[in-house]
Formats: sequence, structure tokens, C-alpha cells
Amino acid sequence: MVSVSTILPPLTSVADAPLRMWPLPTRSSAPAAAAPFKHGRWLFSHNGAVNGWPESTAALAATLPAIALLELEARVDSALLWALVLHRLRQGRALAEALADTAEALCAEGVTGRFNFLLTDGQLIAATTAGHTLWYRQEPGGVTVASEPGDDEAGWIEIPRDGSLVTATPEQVSVTRLPALNSIIAGVTTAHEAPVISDARNPRMEGSRSLDLT
Repeated sequence: MVSVSTILPPLTSVADAPLRMWPLPTRSSAPAAAAPFKHGRWLFSHNGAVNGWPESTAALAATLPAIALLELEARVDSALLWALVLHRLRQGRALAEALADTAEALCAEGVTGRFNFLLTDGQLIAATTAGHTLWYRQEPGGVTVASEPGDDEAGWIEIPRDGSLVTATPEQVSVTRLPALNSIIAGVTTAHEAPVISDARNPRMEGSRSLDLT
């Protein structure tokens, strides 16, 4: 069973692994704009920002079915990015493929910004790095993928932030370069969107995003 801990009420899904997600503050105070976005067994969050929103994404929005736009949970960039990813998942793409294809679509339309994605179905985690930090740690029978280390224990590995595609299960973590991600990165990390751990002995847990599979 999957249990999700967030600022939202607990959710339940069907995988054989506990999962925890701590969302970052969003630019909108509306509850619908807060990560994680959920559909069926899928959970998604976006750490970053789209430059030139919303005009820069108008062409991409036009590629979605009308129902996908009507289902948008909030008028924020992360909600549209989730709609783009979800559309690909509904077409049968695997998690990592859905993220990679979304990145390719952003690149093709010249959309820039910062695009760290976290996506899970409770059995596998897929993630991207494009402008923000991302770490993972494997332990016997489990794996954690997080925007920053959750504690000062050994074993945290930082993933290159300039365009990586990550897939993780309790048994294996795979990191590959995705050129499209590197080409759409623009802007710098801000303290609001990606808190920095100034001292590994005193990690700042607020504002982090993390997925655990065990």
C-alpha cells in the first residue's frame, strides 16, 4: 500500500511501497495549486518556473485535448506541465518517457525555465533535473529521491542539475543525460523555490520535495 504524507489529506493508491512527499510552496495560495498533483495512481510535482508564463506555453496548451484543459486544477504553470505529462501517460507512455517527451515538447516550442519534475506510480520514481538540485539515496529495500538531503546520514548522491533523467526503484537507480532539458534551462535557483542546506548537520526540511519507495 502507498501512503502519501503532505499538507493535503492522506491519499491512498495501489502500489506495494510506502511513499512520502513534502511539497514546496507554490506561487498560488489556492489549495488546487499545491503539489502533488494526482490522477489515479500517479503523483506529480514541479520544482521551478516557466519563463514568460502563460504566453510562452500557449502553443503547447493548444496541443492538448479540450478535456485536459478543462481538468486543469489551477491556472499555474505547474498545473499545465502536469496536464502535458498526464496526457502522455494516458497515451500509454512509461513514466520516464512521459517526462522526456514533455521536455522535448518544451524544447521544440522554445519554452525555457527551470523544470525539476518528480513523478511516481508508487512502484517507480521518474524525475528530471533542469535548474535545481536533486539527490537520491539507496538503502536496503528502499530508495529516496529528494530536492535536498533529508538528513545528515551518509549515502546521499547529487544528480547533475543540467539536464538529467532519473528512474528509481528500490533495486536500481538510473541517471541519463537528456539534451532537451539542458537546452531549456534558464534562470537561477531562488531561495524560495529551492532552499539550500547551509550545514549538512542542520538540514532545512521545510520546502523540500521527496519521494520514498521501500
